[in-house]
Amino acid sequence: VDYPNIFFSLSHSEDYVVCAIADKEIGVDIQKQKEMPSDRLVARFFSEEENKTYQKFSSNEEKINWFYRTWSAKEAYIKLTGNGLGQGLNTFSVDFETAQIRDEVSTDIVELFEFKQIPMYYITLAITK
Repeated sequence: VDYPNIFFSLSHSEDYVVCAIADKEIGVDIQKQKEMPSDRLVARFFSEEENKTYQKFSSNEEKINWFYRTWSAKEAYIKLTGNGLGQGLNTFSVDFETAQIRDEVSTDIVELFEFKQIPMYYITLAITK
């Protein structure tokens, strides 16, 4: 049986696996919060706008929370597009105020949905509007 309008995305981190199923392209990611990210890591993989946002945070707790939220959203987005890490995580930005991705290359509007049911884990779903 052919199901042309069924799409899925999988992700795992430590003891958890997430699966998202939809009638259009979808991406999902789960990240377990670990150590404090380095400023070099943020500078390398995040957009200029995201780097500025990260540097505004004064506490390590704020930086860690923002980093893992953003990393999960970026991973979900590249799974949605199918481009993987070859796209470059610094070529687009996560906008948490609008819950969307800003990608100058793509004209698609991508919405983000965050799930916080598991302490210390960040789960993000990306889907085109």
